[in-house]
Amino acid sequence: MVRSMDIMRNRGGAKIGFYVRPQYHLDISSTLHLTFISRPKESKTIHEHRVISLLEEVIDEWDELWLCISSDALKKGDWLKGLLERMPSVKILSLTPGMKDKSWLKEKFPHREWCFGLISFVAWQHPIHKADQVEACRTTIHYWKPPLSSLLFEGLSDHSHRILRMGGMKTKEKKELSFSTAMGSSLLLTSMACLELKEWSLLHLRSRESRVFLSACIAEAQRVVMSYFGSSAFFFPILSHPIFLYWILFWAPKCTPFPLEEYLQYHFTKVSPQTREILKTWVEHADELDIAVPNLHNLERQLTT
Repeated sequence: MVRSMDIMRNRGGAKIGFYVRPQYHLDISSTLHLTFISRPKESKTIHEHRVISLLEEVIDEWDELWLCISSDALKKGDWLKGLLERMPSVKILSLTPGMKDKSWLKEKFPHREWCFGLISFVAWQHPIHKADQVEACRTTIHYWKPPLSSLLFEGLSDHSHRILRMGGMKTKEKKELSFSTAMGSSLLLTSMACLELKEWSLLHLRSRESRVFLSACIAEAQRVVMSYFGSSAFFFPILSHPIFLYWILFWAPKCTPFPLEEYLQYHFTKVSPQTREILKTWVEHADELDIAVPNLHNLERQLTT
């Protein structure tokens, strides 16, 4: 995700750089190939981008810093503190999906300028890794945007909106985006946790017993999220009904122009610590407020045994 999002900014005319681990420096420094799989003839080649892998190389020369990482990685160690100290004037965009990420960032760094975003497209290094393959950095990136979808932001500058649109992405500003993001996570990440228990088989997850359990888990997660934000949502609870889940699980692999199950297994295995952390956050918050979430407890227990 980090590369695909930033490449869109590059296509719009922005100067971009990547702050990555040293083992990825060489691969990312090479030419990057970006393909929108719905229009493969419009593939782009990206080069002459900056790649930084040592904190000492970071200087205060950037307008914005985009955090395209998982929620659990956001809070590990002091890397973010060290990075922000090197960039005292930069505006920061967080794309993490955790329910408490926004409040954690603002409490940890109260004097920084923050904005938030929600990724609404799918991207992967091509070809998708098999589950038993050793991960390697690849420079060919495919991505797919669901029809009519837009990237959602809260507080992003007009300049960045224009750059992303020039790069081929639709964007929108949305108030209370963190609530919408957390509600989306209650549907998506709960589904991925249950899908993992079914060995990444959408067919098995579509069984009536599995759908009833998934529906109950989603409903409990949504109650926790709505309690935390003090807000309500009409549309999301409808999607958690077992009948709707059946048709979502039935049509999703037929409507995506890439191997959906293979992608979900690869991506959500890679970010499984994030799924588990967010699930733990829901359960702990529910317990603090005496919100009954027996199915989430059961789900968390099955994932950790």
